[in-house]
Amino acid sequence: MTTIRSSLFLLMTAILLPACAAQPGVDYTVRLDRARNQIVRIEATIDQPGEKAEFVLPTWRPGRYGILDFAATVRTFDAVDQSGQPLPVEKIRKNAWVVDSVGAESVTFGYDIFANELGLRTRHADDSHVFLNGSSIFVMNPDRRLDEHIVRFDGLGDWQVASGLAKADSENALVAANFDVLVDSPIEIGEHRLIEFKLEDVDFEIVIWGECAKTDEELSDDFRKIAQACMDIFQSNHFDRYVFLIHSADGIGGGTEHLNSTIMQTRPGSFTSESRYRGFLGLVAHEFFHTWNVKNFRPAGITPYDYDKENYTTQLWVAEGSTSYYDDLLLARTGQRSIQNYLDAVAGSIGSVRGNPGRAMTTVEQASYDAWLKFWGPSSPDHRNTNVSIYTQGHIISLALDMLIRSETQGVSSFDDVMRLMNERYPYEVGGYTPEQFQETVAEVAGTSVDEFFERHISGVEQIPLEDLLRTVGLELKLQDPDPEPFAGVSLSDSGGRTVVSRIYDDSPAFEAGLILDDEIVSADGVRLDAGKWTDILDDSEIGDLVTLGVFRRGKYREVQFKIDGKVSQRYDLDLTDEPTESQRVHFEDWIGQPWPEDD
Repeated sequence: MTTIRSSLFLLMTAILLPACAAQPGVDYTVRLDRARNQIVRIEATIDQPGEKAEFVLPTWRPGRYGILDFAATVRTFDAVDQSGQPLPVEKIRKNAWVVDSVGAESVTFGYDIFANELGLRTRHADDSHVFLNGSSIFVMNPDRRLDEHIVRFDGLGDWQVASGLAKADSENALVAANFDVLVDSPIEIGEHRLIEFKLEDVDFEIVIWGECAKTDEELSDDFRKIAQACMDIFQSNHFDRYVFLIHSADGIGGGTEHLNSTIMQTRPGSFTSESRYRGFLGLVAHEFFHTWNVKNFRPAGITPYDYDKENYTTQLWVAEGSTSYYDDLLLARTGQRSIQNYLDAVAGSIGSVRGNPGRAMTTVEQASYDAWLKFWGPSSPDHRNTNVSIYTQGHIISLALDMLIRSETQGVSSFDDVMRLMNERYPYEVGGYTPEQFQETVAEVAGTSVDEFFERHISGVEQIPLEDLLRTVGLELKLQDPDPEPFAGVSLSDSGGRTVVSRIYDDSPAFEAGLILDDEIVSADGVRLDAGKWTDILDDSEIGDLVTLGVFRRGKYREVQFKIDGKVSQRYDLDLTDEPTESQRVHFEDWIGQPWPEDD
């Protein structure tokens, strides 16, 4: 039996049960006979439907907070009763259908899905495999949401099925405790490589579709180290089985967390390049850490999921950013990333945060709330001026809170304790946590008020004093070059034989001069220009130089003139202090899980 906490905290158990004698709430059949044509047919059957039976396809998927409108790929739909006789069916909104089921003992709602989307990890089919993320494939009957759901497969042939879902008693079938478990448990079907290992009474599976040059032993050893590092933080496991699904193919990347599984995508080169493989292991750490942070404790605004619309919260910076803090830190603790390599990565993230003009305009809480619009929503070039990344900004805030806690408690406590307490106190079945509850937990672990920190750096936009905080673990944060560099505030790109403005920084010389996005730039000081030459001009410029650009806007020529300004580049070094105190050494070793590096 596979145990895992479910997606609804009311009226639900925490168990993925094997099929029992009771009739399932919804019984699905997945027909694969046209998979090579990227068409998958789904038939959803319910008994005793009453006068009307409603079926709703989610508009987004867990793990990506953006509307994806999966109903757009429904090709055809129909409905029949228990005898196969057609029933009237009407589409009542973009993602919902109602079947007139008066007098029917059962209703089967059938529909064809065009499954050709791989990169967003939703649904993809061809002659080599079928990948199904449940939210993009399975309709929900709202009245049966909390009931058991069965998924059967027709046309498997020699293909195997891999999923975090439990196997049903019948052959070629999976069972979910309810709809929320079903759609948070992706399914991989095909010929795939399977690697198994056990750790702390948890059965792990690594399932690979595509090319992977690493041996079974290499992968299981590396995944085991990461899993152990996560388990050491939380000190409790709410699952006894976990599945890593991997897609390895050109042109894809990224991952999505699920209840007791993850789907991760990467290129085959990730398994032959040391640096790329290290990046892939960071993805593994990120997604597995999510098994606690998001899948077991998550913000109240996304608890329980409303699949019809956006689910708002100001705490995605904790859900995603704190997880991002740990993905590389865990690799440093396991020795899968060198200390210097890790410190260089942290320095890069700090530079990214401090160099982002949106940091002065948008709080990380607002960025969390607006993620549906400005992170996963429709792209706008202006977002780079007005928004911050919940991942990177949340990462650096979590780092700062870790340093603050270690300093205030003389190393007795850390951000690890915050994560552990959040997991213990706010598991999903008791409801999502509020911003106040998270802040109270941080304050409790720190043994002091953190009101000022949260007001300035989380609800506000003030720069975090990382230079001071990082000294707690004996680290020195310094600008690589404190002198201003020539800065125009405009980026150009070459496209279709034209050189156009691709980015404008607020309050920059180019901004004040009136350049706008998509202006075609044909010359600089009378000389023909392209994006590469513009970079050379900036490299050779001095602060105060006057530049005249020849510009076409909607077919009309004009000249724009401005002076090159100076700006300090936000590139940082993060180094060990030359003469650490004993407490700095101890705090560093407790934080990173490795001895303080000694000079050769």
